[in-house]
Amino acid sequence: MMKLKQWAFALGLLLMGVAACKTSTKVKGGLSSNDEQQNSPAKDTSSPLSGLGGISANTTTVEEKASGMEAALPFDESIRTGQLENGMRYYLRKNAKPENRIELRLAIDAGSMQEEESQRGLAHFVEHMCFNGTANFKKNELVDFLEKTGVRFGADLNAYTSFDETVYMLQLPTDKEGLVDKGLVVMQDWASAVSFEEEEIDKERGVILSEWRTRLGANERMRQVYWPKLFYNSRYADRLPIGTTDVIQNAPYERLTTFYKDWYRPDLMALIVVGDIDLDEIEAKIKTNFSKMENPEKPKAKKLFEVPGHKETFVAVATDKEATNVSFQMIHKHAPKSIKTLDDFRTSITHQLYNIMLNARYDELSQDPKAPFLYAGSGYGNYVRNCDAYFIQAGAKENSIEEAITLVLREQKRVLEHGFTDTELERAKAEYLNYVEQAYRKRDKVTSASIAGECVSHFLQDAPLFGIEKELQLVKEFLPSIKLKEMNALPKAWITKENRTAILTAPEKEGLKIPTEDRIRELLAESEKIEVEAYKDKFLDLPLLEKVPTAGKVTTQKEVTEKELNITEWTLSNGAKVILKPTDFEGDQIMLQAYSPGGHSIYDLKDFLSASSAAELVDRSGVGQFDRIALEKKLTAKTVSLSPYISELSEGFSGRSSTADFETMLKLLYLYATQSRLDEKAYKAFLEEAVEQSRNALSNPQQYFFNEYQKALSQNHPRRQGILSEEQIRSIDMKRAHEIYKERFADFSDFTFVLVGNFKPEDIKGQVEQYIASLPSTNRKENYRDPEVKFPTEGMTKNLKKGLAPQSNVILSFAQEVEWSAQEAFKLDAAISVLSIMVRENLREDKGGVYSPFVGGGMSREPNGSSQIIVFFQCAPEDVEVLVEAVKEEVAKLQKDGPSEENLEKVRETKRRGLETNLKENRFWLGQLLNKYRFNENPLSIFNKEKMIEELKAEDIKKAINQYADIEKALILTIKPEKESVPERP
Repeated sequence: MMKLKQWAFALGLLLMGVAACKTSTKVKGGLSSNDEQQNSPAKDTSSPLSGLGGISANTTTVEEKASGMEAALPFDESIRTGQLENGMRYYLRKNAKPENRIELRLAIDAGSMQEEESQRGLAHFVEHMCFNGTANFKKNELVDFLEKTGVRFGADLNAYTSFDETVYMLQLPTDKEGLVDKGLVVMQDWASAVSFEEEEIDKERGVILSEWRTRLGANERMRQVYWPKLFYNSRYADRLPIGTTDVIQNAPYERLTTFYKDWYRPDLMALIVVGDIDLDEIEAKIKTNFSKMENPEKPKAKKLFEVPGHKETFVAVATDKEATNVSFQMIHKHAPKSIKTLDDFRTSITHQLYNIMLNARYDELSQDPKAPFLYAGSGYGNYVRNCDAYFIQAGAKENSIEEAITLVLREQKRVLEHGFTDTELERAKAEYLNYVEQAYRKRDKVTSASIAGECVSHFLQDAPLFGIEKELQLVKEFLPSIKLKEMNALPKAWITKENRTAILTAPEKEGLKIPTEDRIRELLAESEKIEVEAYKDKFLDLPLLEKVPTAGKVTTQKEVTEKELNITEWTLSNGAKVILKPTDFEGDQIMLQAYSPGGHSIYDLKDFLSASSAAELVDRSGVGQFDRIALEKKLTAKTVSLSPYISELSEGFSGRSSTADFETMLKLLYLYATQSRLDEKAYKAFLEEAVEQSRNALSNPQQYFFNEYQKALSQNHPRRQGILSEEQIRSIDMKRAHEIYKERFADFSDFTFVLVGNFKPEDIKGQVEQYIASLPSTNRKENYRDPEVKFPTEGMTKNLKKGLAPQSNVILSFAQEVEWSAQEAFKLDAAISVLSIMVRENLREDKGGVYSPFVGGGMSREPNGSSQIIVFFQCAPEDVEVLVEAVKEEVAKLQKDGPSEENLEKVRETKRRGLETNLKENRFWLGQLLNKYRFNENPLSIFNKEKMIEELKAEDIKKAINQYADIEKALILTIKPEKESVPERP
């Protein structure tokens, strides 16, 4: 239940915007509505410490190789590494997941910190130019070639630049002759043969300015206030990778090539290749081709820049009219500590345990509706390359800013004076051990991308790379020796008066009392005098499920074995259906999804808000005899999660577990169905959080923009209200919400459960009968109601004005009611994919007007068939009209001429590769089977997509774009700043 890397969240917030250019291909903001939602938490199979999750065939004990805690950590013997005479290093690893794929990485140990003042932004600029022409791929030929192999720009082909490093990433198929060799050519070109054609450089200036523009707004303006204090007297203070607009716009061509020649050199590089490869063959090719690269005659010295210490406490208070929340953070900077020896690794475990325990306390406090903050956290970890940091943070409520600061400091004082308890430490150890054991159980299913990332970290940061088997062995050896005394000494070393910076960011608005810098210093001083009692750990020592239910029965069974589908269908004595698909795609995972028609659509509008909030309120309240905090403690060291949901058209459950904890997941399901609880404390905390989050949401231009889009698309339908007012939020009725929840989960006769993962049906049959077949059944007949949300039938353009930054958002939406079919849905999806390529090439590559345009949408089946195509981009306000017309031109061109043969083949190949990968993923099968049984379709039709891909024709795409994109009926929404302003400069 706890996340071992919670501390990284706050550090990530502070460093937001540090890494430039890692393309996102998805846009958030409620662009589409789809009732077929997946509520499972995101998969996380990584190891607790970066670099420690590799696979090792070495089972020799540490003591056999070296004695003493100063002994160096071993290196993963399954990874072949070496160094060429020119200094370039390489890492090679054979790995089977995903099949027929390799992951290539080119890591450059240089980033924006290596820039001279006149080069600010050129490390990132050079990264962009690697995709705009090399010795073997002219101009945009590289992206063009790779897309023809099924590589997705942004997903499989990407790069990033940060302060201290630049990393290029590429995934390629291995089942076509010559592709692996081509991948090595790409890497060699990036490393030594980028063209830097003047015309391409000038085009890319606009793209980078567009990327810079996406970062503008309240967060950037406030960052400019606190950044100089956070990185006092450090080069980090003025080396954000995005650079300055002056350099981006005006840097001479030769300045880019100078940076490239100075820092793209073999002694600062590593090549990583992981996947379905022949190690000997790849190693020989690397030695033959990359050994030819030469270092400069007089290479520039690579300097590791410091973050200087300071005795005084720096305080920064930054406010902005467009800020949406209040955030307080205290950062204590420390010298970096690497993990090289056994003792270093053991110490790193203590840091993780500390983070787990203190964050659990803060989480417990945040559940109180009277708490002055919405969330709080603390932790210790690496900050930038040459600096570690200990921090505390809090998302304060507007009326309680000083109280929030005081409370997080009080809890810090409590740990300083009294430390932790034995029971807290034992839970943290169990949680940590379970996390590592889970990674070990999945050791044969680790993705090549994950292993490649660990190799990159080893090269750039000297992170450990010794394999999960050795890691588990060491964790088991070290955990018993870690005692409270050692843990309680950590904050005394971390919480110092020197080298600390306090940062407060908040909305700027009338009536909001913001503490001054002097007042924050006073609060820090007062916190040292606070008297605190020792923490009392409360634990409910009861069984999760007190009385085991009377088991039902599997009444009918059917096997579907055609095309190796390997599906079992059960009908239970209570009428529920269970669909089971055993897989070995993940080493230790069972996924569950359950569905019943109805949802909150069947309730009148007066109950809409209570009904749509009901499942979340119950989930926040715990279950059975356990409130949320007690439940988290009870589930310590278990790999399990399960949540109920009530969406517009259905209700159900979503969960996952390890094989060992599958029964616990079913117990939770039984409890949520039969012993749900809705605590007043959880209810009030939910309301306070919702009010706080919505209070200033519309001050943010982008949130305002998407809210207006939702209203326009739904024609102001009351069930699509977007951001709620405080009055609306407080109208949510606790009693009515719980009544609705109980009604939705009162009858399981029409439920369908889908189970996918590591199990044999015969092994779990008894548990399914015990906890699912025993659920209540009344055999009611019901379905969802059509909420009658209609798209506009006429074209509409809305031009909004809001915000200070020279930044515009644009959406073109083509939405209509249609008759759904699997074939038409596929053709529309293919048309969207082609349009995405065309829009990117026009708006980004040709015009340099946008950074990362998004083209998406699809076809929905319920409650009525509908289609939607969405184009979204951000640009300069003065370019809005030109770029809108450019999108229309691309749509019209596709309608008139259809796709080029080249783009058609790109889409075919991308979909082939995507299906090939999906067929080996539990999540894919979970969603597909749920939909097939939901609509009473033959599950064999899942394989129909293979035929659709091969039979896809240019005429299909031309017909689809004509049918589903009526330019005259498009909804066009734009937003520009309220007034002309001088561009904000980083």
